[in-house]
Amino acid sequence: MAQECKYNKLTAGLLALFLGGFGIHRFYLGETSSGIWYLIFCWTGIPEIIGFIEGIMYLVMSDEEFNRKYCYPERYVEEHVVVHHVEEQPYQRPPTPVRNAPLPQRKAKVQAWLVSKDGRNYQLNLGSTAIGRSSDNDVRLMDPEISKHHAKIIESGGHYKLLDLGSTNGTWVNGKMVSGPVMLRSDDEVRFGDSYHLQFVAAER
Repeated sequence: MAQECKYNKLTAGLLALFLGGFGIHRFYLGETSSGIWYLIFCWTGIPEIIGFIEGIMYLVMSDEEFNRKYCYPERYVEEHVVVHHVEEQPYQRPPTPVRNAPLPQRKAKVQAWLVSKDGRNYQLNLGSTAIGRSSDNDVRLMDPEISKHHAKIIESGGHYKLLDLGSTNGTWVNGKMVSGPVMLRSDDEVRFGDSYHLQFVAAER
């Protein structure tokens, strides 16, 4: 028997349109942390604009897509890592290597981004991505609380690992301070200092 969705698309849309500036629709959808940020910055007027846009998106979204995204998020995998089941193949002897033949370039199976709550995307490099306030970083975060060379994300075989580079104000993953290498998973919340709250999103290339 299909599980009934506890959220209503029309209710979410109307809350976003009329009370979006206070993040009421986010609280309704169970996204408490996002709702708190809306409350904190409601005086700027920006959450009201974002909430109005989100309200329209909810209302024009199909019921199936809304349910999949907000009622059954474990099924909402279009923007996240997709796992393919590989059928077992009979063993084949590898070809004899040719001396001095050029090695094929490695291609990562997964591309990843750091996404801010206001919609800014920071695409991560294949290999290594330096993060900090200095201009020589791949991802430059302009805030006094961010160290010049704050952290680094290393990609290897489609997996992404976060390292804190001895920053002054620290790095957190899902609310836990990073003290060593941490493997990132899609939808992890990554915080640099107290100023940048970003979401790690990974998707198949």
